[in-house]
Parts: sequence; C-alpha cells; structure tokens
Amino acid sequence: MAACGGPVASPGVTTSGVAEPAPATTAAALTTLAPDTLTTAVQPPAVVVGAGDIAVDGGAQEETARIIEQYPDAIVITTGDNAYPDGTAGQFGEYYLPTWGRFQERTRPAIGNHDARSDGAAPYFDFFGPNAGPPGRGWYSYDVGTWHVIVLNSECGTSGLASCEDQLDWLRRELTESATECMFAYWHKPLFNAGRHPGFTSFLDEWRVLDDAGVDFVVNGHDHNYQRFAPQHWWGGADEDGVREFVVGSGGAAPYEQTASPPALEFFYEGHGVMRFDLYPDRYTWTFITPDGGYIDAGTDDCE
Repeated sequence: MAACGGPVASPGVTTSGVAEPAPATTAAALTTLAPDTLTTAVQPPAVVVGAGDIAVDGGAQEETARIIEQYPDAIVITTGDNAYPDGTAGQFGEYYLPTWGRFQERTRPAIGNHDARSDGAAPYFDFFGPNAGPPGRGWYSYDVGTWHVIVLNSECGTSGLASCEDQLDWLRRELTESATECMFAYWHKPLFNAGRHPGFTSFLDEWRVLDDAGVDFVVNGHDHNYQRFAPQHWWGGADEDGVREFVVGSGGAAPYEQTASPPALEFFYEGHGVMRFDLYPDRYTWTFITPDGGYIDAGTDDCE
C-alpha cells in the first residue's frame, strides 16, 4: 500500500497527509423518480460516499462496506465495475449483495466495462433497478442538497448499450435545463490517469461539455487505486477554473500501481478505501478513508 505525490497546495484548497473529516450530516432517502432525473431531498451539507471496482472473489469489498456503514444516511455512489469478472446475476448475488448490497436502496451506481460484459448489462440494471436510470442507457441525473449530480456511461455504444451520441445530446440538454452553481459528475473510465490504464480519450467531448458548463469535479474508477488531480481543462491545462478529477477505483478489487506522473497529479494511493464528499451550498470537502479508519487525503474547494 503506497501513497505518493503528497499534498500539493492549490488555490482555494487545503490538504494534509492526515486529516479529520468534516462533521457528519444526513441525507434523506429517494423521494422522486423520473425517467431521466432522480431527486434526493437533503439538508446541506449533504454527504456522499463511494468507490468503484468493488465486488470480486477474494476482494476487500467487505472491508470497504464497513466504512460505508459508518454513514447510514449518506448517498452511496459507485464508479463502475460493481461485480467481477463479468457482471452476471450470480456475481452480483455472490459478491456484491452481501457487502455493498446492504446499501442498495440509497446507492446511485455507474456502469463499468465488467458490468457491461453480460447481456447488455441486463444484470446490472436488474440489480439496481430504477436507481440506475433507464435500462440500456446508463446515464441519468439527480439532485442532492443544493448540488446537481450527473451520472454517465463510459461503455456507451458497446455491448448493446445506447449510443454515445445519444448520451452526449442528453448531457448538453441536461446542463442547459438543470445546471446549478454546484455540480459534479461520475462515470467509470477516467480521462486522466496515473495508473495502469491509459486515459480514456473517447470521453473528451463529454469532459469538454462538463468543463464548459462549470462542473466542479468528476469521480471515476477503472484503475484500482486513489488519485487526486488539480483542476484542469479537457486538454490537460491546469487552471483553478477547470474541473478536478478524482479516481476512486479502490472499492475491493486488487490495487494497481502508479505507472505515470501526469502534470496535474496531486496525490496517488495504491490501496483500498472509500471517498467521502461533504457538499455545501458554496463548496465541497473530500476525505479518502482507508479500512483501518485512517484519513490519508483530505481537502476543500469552492464551487465555480
């Protein structure tokens, strides 16, 4: 388990190698369901916890699930690859259900490439039901506190899933109709990556649309580690007005090592853990929590 990169000062950001988390707050259950948008009623600050690359035979998903249990009122997000290796109904039932499945009703998932291996991700949509958005698409949005949250599908156009063109059209409409001052988005494959996988450049258009709309940060998985980047634009230019990326592929699958040092990388950790975000009306805080209860990275930044 290795942490490197270290805290790096950024405008409007406070980080430390070990930090206390923000005070606990509550988030209510799902209240409204529509074909495109889920609405979650909370009082600020809202708490969101989660990770990706989660449930696998012999994995650490029970350890990370115990972290989630410490926040019984938080919204739970997943950043894809929920059940390995092929996202079958049996693998969801055997590996995911006994662990992270304990939070199924308050989970808002994203789809990963391993989830998409089975029947157009039918077991994924069957397992999560309406919380995963319309079957066959994998993109949707919801509100939590004063924040608008967008969930995208990096596997669009594959495995019988709806096209990336349809997703991009929806995203443009969504940001026109539902944009708020504070927004974040999550999906599986990251555009910028310091780990084993190359950056997912097929999502350049989506990142550019999010960047232009003033989205504050994005959360991804795919690489089995934790990474934090400084705010940057879709072309990789560091800028305090850009989008901050977190890679949180640390939910249970075997960790991946660091293989690169992108210019905007601020922190890298090879190990398991769960991300916690506290969402205020004008800012957010992040805390990466390890199974031993430690806090190896924490900080805060303002909404754009």
